[in-house]
Amino acid sequence: MSMRSPTRVVVAVGHALLAESIELALRAAGHAAWHVVLPDTGNDLGRVIADITDDSPDIALVDIDPGPFDGIRLVAPLSRNQIVVVALTAAPIGARWGEAVRYGASAVLSRARPLSDILQTVERLAAGLPVMSREQLDRLVEQWQRGQAERRAVVARLDSLTSREAEVLGQLQAGHPVRVIAESSGVSESTVRTQVKAILAKLAVRTQLGAVSRANQVGWRPPPMP
Repeated sequence: MSMRSPTRVVVAVGHALLAESIELALRAAGHAAWHVVLPDTGNDLGRVIADITDDSPDIALVDIDPGPFDGIRLVAPLSRNQIVVVALTAAPIGARWGEAVRYGASAVLSRARPLSDILQTVERLAAGLPVMSREQLDRLVEQWQRGQAERRAVVARLDSLTSREAEVLGQLQAGHPVRVIAESSGVSESTVRTQVKAILAKLAVRTQLGAVSRANQVGWRPPPMP
């Protein structure tokens, strides 16, 4: 990668203080740096991409932590614009890191690391040097792919629930005990326990807490009542 001097670096994160801190550190190290604060709505993707690409940065430091605006959506379009993307995240090493790499990030850094790590990363990229090995990047993508397969399997199990089982699971998600579910449905507790047992079997878990955890894992919500 051929870089101009000084290296042009944009910092795209959701917190102004963090953005300004990274920008100032980059400027002090001799880089041409500026920041873009990610919006608190998810509907401004096109505008944010334009704000970043119009100034032709060499490197983009992008916050990919989930929020009102999910920065992971910036990785692919910025990469396609020949911008080297470094993803920043508070998530532990795993599927989220792999997702960023899958969409084109050249490296992923933990936000728990000191600013010096960010500066070293920018320096290496500016010099055309890799930050993560091909093996590291491939392993991260494999983790993401495994996570996607697991997610599809959980969704398939949830889709196998009957409408009544889905309703009961939704009430378990809301924290309602079997007794309350039975009273609100006008059925016996034994009937609800039988339904819960069927839910546990279909979701391949042993407890109600495990069933709720599976549902929350994929952001499942019960279908609306007719």
